[in-house]
Amino acid sequence: MTGYVVSSGETWQCPPWAIAPAARVTVRECRSCGARVVWLKTIKGSLAPCNQDGTSHFSNCPDAPTWRKPRASREEAAL
Repeated sequence: MTGYVVSSGETWQCPPWAIAPAARVTVRECRSCGARVVWLKTIKGSLAPCNQDGTSHFSNCPDAPTWRKPRASREEAAL
């Protein structure tokens, strides 16, 4: 994993599923649990919350199911 700098000057890890930002990233607070997260653009082009250690914030946020979007069914994806 490569690192990138956030607004506070800290270096955070960039996960392999995300594109490392070119500029400083602003650290935000999770609206559910209050953890410090940044939003990174994924390789597929969507935004995802990321923890300082480079893991998806969905992996440890107690309210992750509330925020996770439902996956399209195979029939919808084929259309």
